[in-house]
Amino acid sequence: MKKMWKIVALLLLLFASYLLFALYQSNRRNSRLLEGVMKTSKSYELDALKTSRKIAVENTGKQLANLTLVNSNRDTIYLKSVLSDKRKKLFVCRFSEYNCSSCVNYSIKMLLKSADFIGKENILFLGNFTDNRIFQREMKLYGIDSSFMVLNTGDVQILADKLEIPYFFILDGNLNVLSISMPNKATPKLDYSYIELIGERYFGYN
Repeated sequence: MKKMWKIVALLLLLFASYLLFALYQSNRRNSRLLEGVMKTSKSYELDALKTSRKIAVENTGKQLANLTLVNSNRDTIYLKSVLSDKRKKLFVCRFSEYNCSSCVNYSIKMLLKSADFIGKENILFLGNFTDNRIFQREMKLYGIDSSFMVLNTGDVQILADKLEIPYFFILDGNLNVLSISMPNKATPKLDYSYIELIGERYFGYN
């Protein structure tokens, strides 16, 4: 009987050792997987930052034409008219019906969440949609209310507009493009930081 108990105890010890070894191997695999994910995430962030900087260099300082815009009432206005002595700069979120929908959704949601840094009255959602009714309907679905400026226009004739992804920029009183940036779903912290810095630099947020 004692011999049988010794055998059972030995088997239990071996089983426990096996479980500990399997757990150790699993933790090593998970650790390597996590390390790989972190490296990939950092790589995405670096690529996004490089792209954003490249676009900024190529487009910052470009002057827009006094574009024709269409509002929610289908009235035609000019870009210059949305600026005034009280509103000398605008934070523009530019996007198109041809952009990937998840990219547009991310960019708009990011800006709506961070709107207090800029001030709603200083934000312009500038679309590029063939049908203005569809554009205005989609803006409502995104939760963009009447406290924001929402306008529609065609190609603004800068390189960033041809990349088919949304982008942010500052528009000054001379219609110059400043501080352009490309929001990226892989880098929400960088995008949030960009909007906060823009608020401090141009709109007196502190």
